[in-house]
Amino acid sequence: MSGYPGHISGSIKEEPLKRVADALEVVAQAMQDSVKQQEKIVQAMQDSVKKQEEIAKEITEVSQSVYYRQG
Repeated sequence: MSGYPGHISGSIKEEPLKRVADALEVVAQAMQDSVKQQEKIVQAMQDSVKKQEEIAKEITEVSQSVYYRQG
């Protein structure tokens, strides 16, 4: 009954599965690369926030200094 519809012999069956597995590996690698890139972006954003906080602190200190000199 090897000729009935849906029957696939071993070698014919394995090749498409190997191609699917290879494609999934490529997708997985691309996803990992994407995550690494996103982690770099997050780190850059965190660094930017820290810098903005430092600048805001300096501005606050300067404005308070000016305010107290006037008072």
